[in-house]
Amino acid sequence: MIKIVKILRGNQKGLTLLETVVGLAIAAVIIGAFSSSIFGTLIHTASSNAHVIAASGMESALRQISNDGQMAQSASLITPSHIKLSRTYPPDGGNSYDVEYFLSGDELQRQETINGVLQGTKTIISDVTNIIFSQPENNTFSVNMTSSGGSSRVSEGREFHVTLRATTD
Repeated sequence: MIKIVKILRGNQKGLTLLETVVGLAIAAVIIGAFSSSIFGTLIHTASSNAHVIAASGMESALRQISNDGQMAQSASLITPSHIKLSRTYPPDGGNSYDVEYFLSGDELQRQETINGVLQGTKTIISDVTNIIFSQPENNTFSVNMTSSGGSSRVSEGREFHVTLRATTD
């Protein structure tokens, strides 16, 4: 094979300018296709991660709202983005526990009070773009939440129904 190349090239010892340019052009096309593929994969992975972060955060927040709701004896809607869950334990006149969920900026806050004394407020999830609590009816309310997961290109939504603890009359 090497002998054939030597015969075709004759006494020439290097590459011509044209051969060099053609070789560089072929290499550029191959590198461009490869880097475009990698860049597309990175963009897709970042978007998928933001969706997972948003969905996971909302599932965790909705699980906590559900747990508080299942312990509550009553719920009252203060505004569409603010709900108060209440219970008395023991039921025959013990301590009064209230948990409120409300949107503050893009953060869902959980505020807890015992006998009217604030025990603390904490952020349950950040990057919430919208939350709507329904008017409680028949010991049930729904939560409709949308989160961006920290990305301006992502929007994940979840709807969840919460049933309050049954009360005995």
